[in-house]
Amino acid sequence: MAGTCKGSREPARPGNGQESLCHLPKLMTDLLTEKEVAAVEDILMEELEVKREQLTLGAALEADLAADSLTKVEIVMRLEDYFRISIADEEVERVETVGDVYDAVARVLGRR
Repeated sequence: MAGTCKGSREPARPGNGQESLCHLPKLMTDLLTEKEVAAVEDILMEELEVKREQLTLGAALEADLAADSLTKVEIVMRLEDYFRISIADEEVERVETVGDVYDAVARVLGRR
């Protein structure tokens, strides 16, 4: 999918399928590959039962997206399985927003 992100001269970054990753800051797609970003989004959308548009970096998992502690555990387990990583409990405790999820994955992968 060619073109630019709306309101920007930045080239559109295709995501999973036909979606564009324009809603994410370029820094985020510099830390994680487009495939990795799409995988995180897919996991969050499935576990939180939300639409991609709701996954803004500042969206609070609990307050904005109605995640409870069990949902957060399931998200972490799926991320660990997908990326073949182990996310420390201390890291999980710091995760409050969608942006924090991306940061945590990037940190564990050694890219932050």
